[in-house]
Amino acid sequence: MKKILVLTLALAMGVVAPRLAGAMTGGKKVFDQSNNRGHVQVFTKYNGSFRYMVEDGLLRAWTDDGASRRAHLSLILAPSAKKALVVGPGAGAAVEAALFHGVESVDVVMNNPLVLNASRLVAEKYANALSDSRVKIIYADPAKWLDNPKGQYDQVFLWSSVFKPEEMGRHLSYDSLLKAKKLLNPGGAVTLWIPMGLYDGDQFKSALAAFSRVFPAVSLWAPEMTPDLGWALLIGSESGMRIDLARTKEQLTRMMDSYRFIERDNVASFLSFYVSSEEELKEALLKGKIAIKPLSGAKLPDWKSGGNISRENYRFMIRLRTPISSRTNANEEEAKRLDDYFTARTRMIEGRLVHKTQEGGKEIGFYDEALKSAPDDPHLGQLYQMLGKAYFLSNLPKKAAHLLEKAKAINPNHAATRYYLGKSYEAMTRYEKASPEYQKLKELEPNFMETLSVIGMELDE
Repeated sequence: MKKILVLTLALAMGVVAPRLAGAMTGGKKVFDQSNNRGHVQVFTKYNGSFRYMVEDGLLRAWTDDGASRRAHLSLILAPSAKKALVVGPGAGAAVEAALFHGVESVDVVMNNPLVLNASRLVAEKYANALSDSRVKIIYADPAKWLDNPKGQYDQVFLWSSVFKPEEMGRHLSYDSLLKAKKLLNPGGAVTLWIPMGLYDGDQFKSALAAFSRVFPAVSLWAPEMTPDLGWALLIGSESGMRIDLARTKEQLTRMMDSYRFIERDNVASFLSFYVSSEEELKEALLKGKIAIKPLSGAKLPDWKSGGNISRENYRFMIRLRTPISSRTNANEEEAKRLDDYFTARTRMIEGRLVHKTQEGGKEIGFYDEALKSAPDDPHLGQLYQMLGKAYFLSNLPKKAAHLLEKAKAINPNHAATRYYLGKSYEAMTRYEKASPEYQKLKELEPNFMETLSVIGMELDE
């Protein structure tokens, strides 16, 4: 029977915790319990539309935190598996994803049963997954469990977001990763998630170098367009990873109606997150003589320094980027499309890196360069929308409308784009242009403006 090992915090914490901790204070307390394993709380804000969970003073999970996407990314590319193991507080995103991808049973290792009770108030679907008959929960300290893991598996997924950085640091070492490698069956792979805002440049490079020394073949991804909340995904194995384009599209198509993957079935957009193949990564890390040592000095940063650290590590990762096409079964036409999207994604990341810096004026230029290579990349549409919204909120409706029109051309069914485009035209007294946007918004999401007004009202308070 095939097995898959997933080590995760299903509703992720990690780098985003210090970034958002200031914003996630207060609200109505709807869960507050303690036992001999710790103290767990759940709060609601914005008339209950937003919920977040705190365990022992550390932000662990919140509504729409992106954990579902992170859980599925690895499973989309993984070979089919029959048994999964999830190690972490157990809020359920990884469990739900594993069950969706067809595993027959899932064991969950988490420290405190109160988290299971609290998770139902944060995300019902994850709590339901944890209650599925195929799931067995084992209560143990995840950090201690990792010191002596057991079993043989086809895939091992390590999510360092499970722990505070000072706890997880010792697991991002050569000896610990070697233990993970010994869990693999022939042909298996280890996947490691690193929240880049928790470790400074030297610590982050040390973790990458340790991973590269343990595994003969390493691939590196930066799977989100948020450098100040960045995650690195490493996949290690005995042989290089090959990606089947048809299977990847099949997996994405299966997920379109159930999950908010902006790529939909656009395989080129999905795979352009790829960062480096094993040859280039090893040369950059090992020949660079980067010291490999446990990250014992890592501490939870405040939100501002965490964002700065993450951007620094993102800049390092850009230097490792190499095209994905040679690692797939793409024909000539498909390979060109993959390379074009890869080029565009690099420009998008560069734009995001200067977003809140003194060079922020260059951001649009990077996106316009990306548009030449990948004119239908939905991520590019989202970036135009975010920047257009910022211009509207800065009372620059003409600039906002210009960018939001570009966003609409790429993602015509994106409700927020239609809303802010309509508001921009309204501010310009171009009511004949604003009206069609509001009409389309009602078709796409009838309750969009009501929800927005509730959240906006409470934010103003």
